[in-house]
Amino acid sequence: MEKNYSDFFHLLLADETDLPDGVKKTIGFFIDNKLWFNLSRNVKALGCREAANKRNRLGHTGIPLEHELKSIFGKFINAAGNEQYVILHCKAHQELDYDKVKKVLRARREVNKLENDELADIFHMDYGLVNPFTLDPLFWETPILQVFDKSLTINNLPPYTMMTNAGDLTWAIEFKPKELFEAVKHYRIEDITTHISSNNRSANKKRPKIGILTGNAPESGIALWQKINHIIREERKEHFYGDISFPYVTVESIPDMGLSMELDLREKETWEAVNAGIISLCNQGATIVCIACDTTQYFTPRIREITSQYKSRFISIPEVTFDYLAKNKINEFAFLGIKYVTDLSDKWSAFKKLRKFKIETLSEESIKKIHELAFKVKREGITGPGITKLRDLLNHETKSKTIVVALTELSILLGTQKKRSRKGRTFIDTLDLLADAVAGEYLRLTQNLYPDTRVSQ
Repeated sequence: MEKNYSDFFHLLLADETDLPDGVKKTIGFFIDNKLWFNLSRNVKALGCREAANKRNRLGHTGIPLEHELKSIFGKFINAAGNEQYVILHCKAHQELDYDKVKKVLRARREVNKLENDELADIFHMDYGLVNPFTLDPLFWETPILQVFDKSLTINNLPPYTMMTNAGDLTWAIEFKPKELFEAVKHYRIEDITTHISSNNRSANKKRPKIGILTGNAPESGIALWQKINHIIREERKEHFYGDISFPYVTVESIPDMGLSMELDLREKETWEAVNAGIISLCNQGATIVCIACDTTQYFTPRIREITSQYKSRFISIPEVTFDYLAKNKINEFAFLGIKYVTDLSDKWSAFKKLRKFKIETLSEESIKKIHELAFKVKREGITGPGITKLRDLLNHETKSKTIVVALTELSILLGTQKKRSRKGRTFIDTLDLLADAVAGEYLRLTQNLYPDTRVSQ
């Protein structure tokens, strides 16, 4: 097949006129074998860790270390007593187990890594340029063997590709490892890394999925999702790789959730909506389940009966709110929400555990204004008059220095305010606390999937 190298000239730098020979060999390998690939440029990189930090993929500089291919060139005395060359490949975050390698190869002695001089003199290569593509497997009298660690056959992390050098220290190639093996001559797939069960936890473990039930109001779920994404982006810092680092999220927005605004009159119909939504989320694979609504937390025991059957975890707003207040020793506050949430003596409130704190009692008139504002936000969305009414509620209907907001319509309005603390008063949004808990659980579950990810404690 004719190779049109000019298709890649757009990657040349201003002072370059042609592709390096190693890059041409790499391109030729992929074209001849009809394999998918993607070329890119990076700042000169030598070792795997340095290279992974400099690779460019999907608009981001830096890839997870386990997405970088590590290749070691060595030689050994085979079972027939002949000297034979071998290239050992694994994920860059792994370490080769040379006892395993010796056993797999039936080597008479230890497998020795080639010295730089031998690599340069015989194969015209440098370390940092070893890869599976640019080597003639019949170069030596005895064919050069390539051994791939079996973890390379599994990759559950998007974009499901790996990268390595493309025959030059400033050129990289992205490829699909499963496609590679059959194209390589004289290859084997074996267990050749240390502590393979630990090293490959990420390969064998699927990413968790977040399920959000919303509809009271629909914007509540949207706001929660945005908050979760923001936390994950901030927590992963330099290990955030763009879109592919965000969680898989399923959202069920059920209009009937709005019936919970009159929970005492419409309990049956409200539960039918919640029940259908939770089952749907679980059937779609949600492993972390939450509801962007304070009122329907009333159904938590019934919800957990469902999620436990699917081995999913339901995260409760009242529980994370109590934990936050207790941890931060916040003992006095005003509690804003509709009566089904804030009346802790009523059967409908799921927040009864908060009775251990000193809570400012709001007047019936204040509760009425909160209820009316909630319906106004449902009808009109975020408006100037709505924001003004929220400020009036916060400034004139409460006296406490700390205000806990437990109504998602108020959360939506509160999200428009840049300052969560003014005039010596602090506002705590239960939707923020839920987002923190959901994002924290997701990061905890994925810390083995992304070995470099930093998880806040």
